[in-house]
Formats: sequence, C-alpha cells, structure tokens
Amino acid sequence: MNRQDFNQMMKDSFGDKVVNIPSEKTAIKSMEEFRLSKIDTAKKYLESQGYFTANLWHVADVQQTYDISQEDALTVLEGAMTGDWINEQIYECIDLIAEAEGHKEK
Repeated sequence: MNRQDFNQMMKDSFGDKVVNIPSEKTAIKSMEEFRLSKIDTAKKYLESQGYFTANLWHVADVQQTYDISQEDALTVLEGAMTGDWINEQIYECIDLIAEAEGHKEK
C-alpha cells in the first residue's frame, strides 16, 4: 500500500481528524525550512543587538575541503577567525572604509 492509499484509507475510516502523512522528501524539506527559520531568527536578534551577521562561517566550509570531524572543523574555524592577523585586517578595513565615508575618529 502506498502513502496516498494509506492516507485515503485513514480518512475513510476516521474522517477529517486524520492528517496526511508527508513524504520523506517533504518532511526533510520542512525540517530544513524550520532549521533555516531558526537561524534567521537568531541572526535578526543578534543584529538587533548590534552584531554583524552577514558573514557567518560553518563547519561545512572546512569539511568541504578536509576530511575532518565537526569538532575539529570548529577548532580550525576558531583559529582562523580569532587570529591576530585576521583581526588586524578587519580593523584596518573598518578604518579605511569609515574614513573614506567621511566619518571622524573619536
């Protein structure tokens, strides 16, 4: 018996009290949409608190190149994102852009 036949049988037996059982593909899509909506909500909250969230990195960015666990990939990201050189580059860019836009230092 396929899903559609099962759903119809349940409706015939129990009426409109029965909800259709989604396909695995539909369920996975719904879970992914839910996951992305939670991420979007978190980003909006952080932005409301003054954080920049347009450039986020994920362990998958490391795992697409390296055979590495999620935990180790997170350690790699932490090292890359918190190193002195990258922080100096970010602050230098902030200064250049702020000055180019005519903002004065405090």
